[in-house]
Amino acid sequence: MMMIKVKILGLGLSLFLLLSDVIRMTASGTHNIMVWNVREGALQFTSTPFWWQTWWFYVLFIIGVLGIFGLIYQAKANQLKAERAAAALIRQSEAKYRLLVENQTDLIVKVDMEGRFQFVSLSYCKLFGKTEEELLGSSFTPLVHKDDRGCTAKAMEALFQPPYTAYMEQRAMTKDGWRWLGWMDTAVFDEAGNITAVVGVGRDITERKQIEKALQENRVRSSQALKAAQAGAWEWNMATNQTIWSEENYLVLGLSPDIGETNYDTWLQRVHPDDRAEAEYQVNKAVEQKSDLNIEFRVVWPDGTIRWINDVGKSVFDDKGEMVGMYGIQIDITERKQLEAQLRQSQKMESIGRLAGGIAHDFNNILVPIISYVELGMMNLTPDDKMYSYLQQVRDAAERAADLTRQILAFSRRQVLEIKIVDINVIVIEFEKMVQRLIMEDIELQTFLDPILYPVKADRGQIEQVLMNLVVNARDAMPTGGKLTIETASMYLDEAYVKRYADDQPSGHYAMLAVSDTGHGMDTATQQQIFEPFFTTKMQGKGTGLGLATVFGIVKQHGGNIFVHSEPGNGTTFKVYLPRAEGTVQTYETAVTEPASIYGTETILVVEDEEMVRKLVCETLAAHGYKVIEAQSPHDGLRLASEYKKTIHLLLTDVIMPEMNGQELYQKVAFVHSDIKVLYMSGYTDDVIAHHGILKEGTSFLQKPFTVHALTRKVKQVI
Repeated sequence: MMMIKVKILGLGLSLFLLLSDVIRMTASGTHNIMVWNVREGALQFTSTPFWWQTWWFYVLFIIGVLGIFGLIYQAKANQLKAERAAAALIRQSEAKYRLLVENQTDLIVKVDMEGRFQFVSLSYCKLFGKTEEELLGSSFTPLVHKDDRGCTAKAMEALFQPPYTAYMEQRAMTKDGWRWLGWMDTAVFDEAGNITAVVGVGRDITERKQIEKALQENRVRSSQALKAAQAGAWEWNMATNQTIWSEENYLVLGLSPDIGETNYDTWLQRVHPDDRAEAEYQVNKAVEQKSDLNIEFRVVWPDGTIRWINDVGKSVFDDKGEMVGMYGIQIDITERKQLEAQLRQSQKMESIGRLAGGIAHDFNNILVPIISYVELGMMNLTPDDKMYSYLQQVRDAAERAADLTRQILAFSRRQVLEIKIVDINVIVIEFEKMVQRLIMEDIELQTFLDPILYPVKADRGQIEQVLMNLVVNARDAMPTGGKLTIETASMYLDEAYVKRYADDQPSGHYAMLAVSDTGHGMDTATQQQIFEPFFTTKMQGKGTGLGLATVFGIVKQHGGNIFVHSEPGNGTTFKVYLPRAEGTVQTYETAVTEPASIYGTETILVVEDEEMVRKLVCETLAAHGYKVIEAQSPHDGLRLASEYKKTIHLLLTDVIMPEMNGQELYQKVAFVHSDIKVLYMSGYTDDVIAHHGILKEGTSFLQKPFTVHALTRKVKQVI
């Protein structure tokens, strides 16, 4: 309706303006006006009142004014309506914005260029345990961890450069303590294009940071574990033939990560030529069968070092079930292989040792009557008798056989040791005179002795045997002359050293005895066999192959270790390590006091399960005036000891017997005859009188084979 009225008023105004033009053209009025009109060319005129003096003028004028005011009113009404609609939209938008912000879990803030809060979301207030009034107008900086304020300042500076946004992570002190927050900040511009504020949207990323930290720690631990295990991770893409290696994998293969891209062929070229075909076959087999991989092979480092590798791989398949690659680890198992070899060697040596010890024991029982009966026969002959020389040849051969059994017992660690605290330097100095007779004139002898060498617990005679065998071995390695060096030193072997070279040895302080030569040296294969019995590099008839085996057995029986360092053409060094002993060095008797007479009248109980040995001992003792009670077994000996009511002065018994050992027999006999003494005899010994072959202090022992003179002299000394 209002629009219709406006249109009518507009039409009236238009007619008013049109009529006013006509009147101006043909109007009439006063005389002067009429004259003027004639002059202007009017043909006729009528004298009428001015148009503004007529009633219709006022009507039209009023209608025009009302139309103008109508137009103005309508415009104002439309403007007010639009403003109200816009205000409603703004209120609606603000309500939605407020609802969105207040229910947003993310943090929303607005700060001015001084870092003062202009707006904070409800979520921000809740996280920090503060009200909106407390935060508005205050600075956010005190809430930020001091170590993170620097990166926060840099992020604020980045807002002044396109794209005028920045992401940062910082720790902030919330009501629950320090929390990690991640912020995406955006600059706010005014109409002039100046940055006036910063709007930040943040999120609590503490759990993510904790996970990242845990993953990083796990990566570090995994990396350390791989390094400790000498293992490297790898991946293989079969489509491109490319491989991805971890840093440790390069180290396992002896390569540098700087070599660039790697592929299957890079790995294959590192495999030892002798193992390459088998390794490639196993990989192809795993691919054809779509199975996992588990192989062992050797690799050759660029410097020529050979290492053993255990390669374990897992197959990777696509959605169609086709094998597309593998991933896995390569572990350096060189030390394990060495330990396995040492274990096999040790088991082999132990088996041979048990066999050799048993044979030596039985052989000694055979040699006892041979040597003793020969000696008894020679006692009834004169040196001029032809039979005497025959028997002497038999005795010499038997004594050589006895020496051989002693070497076997030393190798098998079954011989009896007379242990005392000794100074190896003293042994070397006294042995040096003998060395000069052993070596040739074109061999130069040098000694370097540590003046503060650790004392050790050892059998002096056995250490001399070690020196003897090593010196002879060195001499034979220098047929055209050279230099022989004997050296001693106090050493500390740490855990890493003993783990690598002597896993059965504890770390600690050791006395080292080294014998070096400048001879032809040995290759690796020879070094792995030199301590085996009957192994020799000498010509047939030039050696028994027991020299170094004997050294090995003696050193092991003393609780020590022996190592060899040698290269072809560069000589050889044997190093013996014996544990340091606590206490003062003990002296050895240089001469055994000979009894005034080897005859006696005392009663002796002889217990021996070997008939030939028992008969010989009983006959020999009876021939020297002793009263002998003969027992063929321990139970027989106990029975005879119980039945004999007079004094039994000495029990002469074998150590190892079927029913009970010699020590057990002595303890039971001593219960009946409390003052009885004991003399043990054996071809070898065990824990009965020796702990791991070491003779207990104060124990009387007679090693088989023995001579008649040795038997009667020892009996007289004990009684």
